[in-house]
Amino acid sequence: MPKARVHNVVIFAKSDKPQFKASAHSYYVAKKVHAVDRFQKEFPERTILKVADLGIMEVEFSGEEYRALYQDT
Repeated sequence: MPKARVHNVVIFAKSDKPQFKASAHSYYVAKKVHAVDRFQKEFPERTILKVADLGIMEVEFSGEEYRALYQDT
């Protein structure tokens, strides 16, 4: 399985459920801005509250996930 050094990004957004104020979504991406782009494609109606980069990590991916990771760049 291929390994890649990627950013671990957590996006906090307004929750669509009234009992919660926010929801968290985690992404492994090559660049921090790709996490925001992916989030906006998945949830176009949600408002981003905060974007937190937890740093760079080395992560193992399947072949399909590895190719998808670098198709955004």
